[in-house]
Amino acid sequence: MPKSSIASLIKRCLGAQSLTVKRSILVGSLMTSTFEASFLASAHYLVTQVLQGGSYLHLNVITKIQNISKDIHSKPTQWVQMLLGYIPMTQLKHIKNKAGRCCTLANLFHTCMHKILSGIKHYDETGIAMTTGDGVWYCCHPIIAMFVSDYPEQSLVACTPYGRFPKCSVPQDKCTNYQHFPMHNIQMAIKTFSLCDSNPMTFHAACCEANHKPTYHPFWEHFPFTNIFLSIMPDVLHQVQQGISKYLIQWLIKLWSEEIDTCCSCLLPNHNA
Repeated sequence: MPKSSIASLIKRCLGAQSLTVKRSILVGSLMTSTFEASFLASAHYLVTQVLQGGSYLHLNVITKIQNISKDIHSKPTQWVQMLLGYIPMTQLKHIKNKAGRCCTLANLFHTCMHKILSGIKHYDETGIAMTTGDGVWYCCHPIIAMFVSDYPEQSLVACTPYGRFPKCSVPQDKCTNYQHFPMHNIQMAIKTFSLCDSNPMTFHAACCEANHKPTYHPFWEHFPFTNIFLSIMPDVLHQVQQGISKYLIQWLIKLWSEEIDTCCSCLLPNHNA
């Protein structure tokens, strides 16, 4: 993702007039520093390409600045939320080994996220000069404060094996014991993933010992103020949909299946049916 796209999002959200301020102005100035809490979310969507034909499954990545008042958040015209990009969800069926295919897909995802978030990677420590709508300049440090997704994406982002909890080190057989377990140590995780450039056998053994999937440079390892294990949040709306809508549809079909079939048969033919 180019830097201009990330900067334009923050500019529209804060009402900034100009972001072209030289770095020398920040040095020695009394500009107030502040953190910009960035919100990331991902979900699978089926995208239909009319010109090329066919439908393709993509993982879209959305961002928005979190510390903005709710009355602005509720206005789509204020551009608080922005689509950063689509990550194609290829199956890589030419890789016959299942473990190798899963590992390649995880590395492909993190490589794409590296590219998408490259625009703000260097500003979390140095900061970027921005002004609010009332003309006050701030040295803003964007950080990844939250990552909202479903469980498969949570495991993919946290680099934890499927079936394990992505936030803490609870054993798989004690997930329902309601006991307190320590959070994953972000520093130990970064130290483990830094071994990926060394001997592969040593790297895989270290990941196995730390209960992490062997992933080549996760996208969050270069964000010093981000603890991805604390940032991961569940997609509550999706959980409500899976827990209510799914069973509600099953009940409706069981009660009025013939009436539903009659109504659907009266619909005119269209592109998707």
